[in-house]
Amino acid sequence: MTRMRRETAVAAAGVASGLMALSFYWTFFTGPQPEKVGPVAPPRTGPLAGEPLPEFDLPTTDGDRVSKRELVSKGPFLLNLTSYT
Repeated sequence: MTRMRRETAVAAAGVASGLMALSFYWTFFTGPQPEKVGPVAPPRTGPLAGEPLPEFDLPTTDGDRVSKRELVSKGPFLLNLTSYT
């Protein structure tokens, strides 16, 4: 490789790394800051391990309703409140 090509390659590599650093800075340090987004909701608390489950009456995916009383009357159950949306 000639000296001119080597110098051009080194310069191109320097420009590419500078652009990558600028892109990193722009992505992580110029986005919305937490204080500019809005107030943060307080953490939600629910029953802790060993505490009784509170009463509930919730809709099902097929339009019916299900309550704690109904589930407990059938025996042990697992209540999964995961959201996939």
